[in-house]
Amino acid sequence: MHGLKICNQQLGKALWNGCLSVCLGGIAVENVILTIVLACLASSGLASVIVAVLNRRWSKKDKEDSRIEALIDAQKVIMVDRIHWLAKEYIDRGCISLSEKEQFMDYHKAYQGLGGENCTVPVAEVNKLPVMDDCA
Repeated sequence: MHGLKICNQQLGKALWNGCLSVCLGGIAVENVILTIVLACLASSGLASVIVAVLNRRWSKKDKEDSRIEALIDAQKVIMVDRIHWLAKEYIDRGCISLSEKEQFMDYHKAYQGLGGENCTVPVAEVNKLPVMDDCA
């Protein structure tokens, strides 16, 4: 019990609510308990703030991700429509120029890059067309 000392040995006679305070290494037990309680409250409060900030950031990111997904879906719709329209034009004409075919294949490659899949029939049909310089 040499670690427990009565406060009057180190700090003089201290009364707290009419009682002598017992000290650990010169620090009053009440101060230790108060420090521990405040640390627990502060750390849980800080943790709550951190969690709230992270949740807000994640919800913003989720909202941004859903907007980006919507833009990608819209772009895929536009691109597949353009691929089908161009394919119909080239098939009706019966030929395709080299630059048109390169551009058409670039459209299809970009469409696939966005995750588009259902566009193989028009591409196969356009690939069967003869490539001509004066196809207009």
